[in-house]
Parts: sequence; C-alpha cells; structure tokens
Amino acid sequence: MVDPKALLGVWLATGADENAAWSAAVPGPAIADVASRLSAVPSPFLATGVDVMALARDVGVTAPLACEPYLGTELVARGAAFGVWLIASEALEVPLSPPIAEGATARMIDALALRLAPASEPITWLSDGERRDEAARFALLWSGYLPAGEDAVKARSLWAAVDSLVRNEALAKFNEEEQHRRAIANQLAAAKAREATARYSRE
Repeated sequence: MVDPKALLGVWLATGADENAAWSAAVPGPAIADVASRLSAVPSPFLATGVDVMALARDVGVTAPLACEPYLGTELVARGAAFGVWLIASEALEVPLSPPIAEGATARMIDALALRLAPASEPITWLSDGERRDEAARFALLWSGYLPAGEDAVKARSLWAAVDSLVRNEALAKFNEEEQHRRAIANQLAAAKAREATARYSRE
C-alpha cells in the first residue's frame, strides 16, 4: 500500500499550482452534469487489475501520466479510471458542454488519481453525493473549467467546503509544508538564476 503522503508528494512534484488553475479556469459544464457522468462509470473501468493506461490511450490521452507508476495501487487506478471515463464518455454519451475532453486531460487524470483519491476513496464517488460533487468539481478545475454559472470566487468557496484533504489533518499539514518547501526552493532557484545572469552580464 502506497502512503497517501507519497502520492500527494508525486502530485505536488508535477508542479501543479492550484492558485494558477483557479486563475486560468474558464466557464465549463454544469457540475450536476459532470457528477451524473461520474455516477454512470461502467463497472469494467473500476475492475481490479484494469489496464488504465490502455484505456487512456484508447480515448486519445497521449501525454505522460504521473500516476502511471502507481496504478498498481487500487485507489490510484480507480481515481485515474474515473478521469479516463469522463473523457471516454464524450464519445459514448451526450457530450458535455463544453466538452471536458478538450481540457487538460492528462492533468485532470493525475489530479483525480494522486491528489483526490488519497484523501477521498474513489469508490465513494459512486455512493456519496458530496464526495461525487467533490470529484466533479476537482475534475472540472484540472480540466481548466469552472462549473457553469459559478465565478472563480464562488467555485473556490464551494470546492473548499467539500475538499476531503482539508479534513485529513495529516495530509493537510503535509500538503501545506510541502507547498511551502517548494515555494522556498523556487525562490532560491530564481535568486540563483538572477545572480548568474548578473555575473554573466558583468563579465
């Protein structure tokens, strides 16, 4: 069993910036439509041992998935499978408007598999309305969308109300500390780059 903190660390290592995601998001499908689509995931997508990478390739996901090395962990595989289903459903069901498959599909799959699944067991996305709403909101965000009818402030507030990670004290603390560490590392790297540029220009 992979430590949930390790999975969250992999997600953070991808450079995912939640603030930037909120700033860049544009109006997307209705949250109810995405939640309904999640609840309709075919059982083969969630079967133990399903080849999620093969499914992803079948629906046209060509970008590398950070979650690939962890797909042997059931919750990661199921989280990723839900994301793949959202993309596949555009061809198998009535397309969402705008189509979620036009967003950042690989990033969305990784977000569900590495950031959300460790804090919210994917199988509950079928049985628990709040967890399904959480998954739908997160899938939209990392596809580059805000829920239809919501601006960024409202969408972010409603997301915070259902975010499982903030309810998990250990994961929340790890997330905060890791983001702080990475911010400092980025600042130091930028300072070194400026110093090197200045030294080069003097020479």
